[in-house]
Amino acid sequence: MKEIRKLENLGYKVTLESREILLKYLGDGEPEPEEVRPLLEEVKRRKDEAVNYLFYRDNPGASLEKEASVAEESINGRDVIKKESKVFGDIVFCAKDQHEAKKAPSGSAVYTLKELRCLLDMKDNPAGLRRIHETKKVFPGSKIVNLN
Repeated sequence: MKEIRKLENLGYKVTLESREILLKYLGDGEPEPEEVRPLLEEVKRRKDEAVNYLFYRDNPGASLEKEASVAEESINGRDVIKKESKVFGDIVFCAKDQHEAKKAPSGSAVYTLKELRCLLDMKDNPAGLRRIHETKKVFPGSKIVNLN
């Protein structure tokens, strides 16, 4: 959720406890109210979405299984699908295979169904998953060959 990411970029630590969204300012100086207020209002207005975003961001394994399953179902008959990944907190493209992955927009992070299944072995390693995603963004076209 872009509002939460913006708050974090401004120096806030945003966490979830039960269904309560907690914010703690850790930045230097004082936050700018005119910059923060609209972000807080939007998070409040879309609280259910914000709670889901934070839950899946902090528990990527639960979301990764769901995302892999949804991608497999959604790709049926299509070359490439675009989706917002709660695991990676970013827009990703999913393709049936490497040949179809070439049809995704240039410079985008693309995962094949085989790669998504491979990532399931890392579902309890959120830092590792994020590093893989950052690599895919920096090196478009890179492939996950083996995680063992």
